[in-house]
Amino acid sequence: MQSIHHCMPDTDAAQIVLLIILLGAIVNYFMGTFLTVEEKEPKGFFGYNSAIFLENLGPDFREEESFFSVFAIFFPAATGILAGANISGDLTDPQSAIPKGTLLAIVITGITYIAVALSTGACIVRDATGDLNDTVTDTVNCTDAACTLGYDFSICKEGGCQYGLINDFQVVAILLT
Repeated sequence: MQSIHHCMPDTDAAQIVLLIILLGAIVNYFMGTFLTVEEKEPKGFFGYNSAIFLENLGPDFREEESFFSVFAIFFPAATGILAGANISGDLTDPQSAIPKGTLLAIVITGITYIAVALSTGACIVRDATGDLNDTVTDTVNCTDAACTLGYDFSICKEGGCQYGLINDFQVVAILLT
């Protein structure tokens, strides 16, 4: 009679495959931040630019947003780390490995999330129309970072724009295409 252990899939191999996929996705994201294409500019992606970074550095809460509503998006991402403690049965010294592994996972994911937030904030303006024809014609009303890069997205202050960090919830996909 076979033991149940031999019939179960190898979870270690599956975890390694998932780790490789996740690391590949992170590398793909950061490579995408360096690949600027003119057709992405109307959607707000200009590549690394200090004017964009400084403009995005401060808060710009709109409607019913606040620091805590934005923090509520980040916080659950860190709680998944605790799920790793539940698979501690395979560890040779769980008493030592669990605290070290949990703290290391928190540090690594925290650094990754901050790096993604900072790099996105340095590459993409807050508001963009997606219209290739919104180039700068009048420098009087155009004062944001996109103006220095040749685009006038000042119409977005009235609302209705669908691109940029604030308007597009899939903004990171611009970097991957």
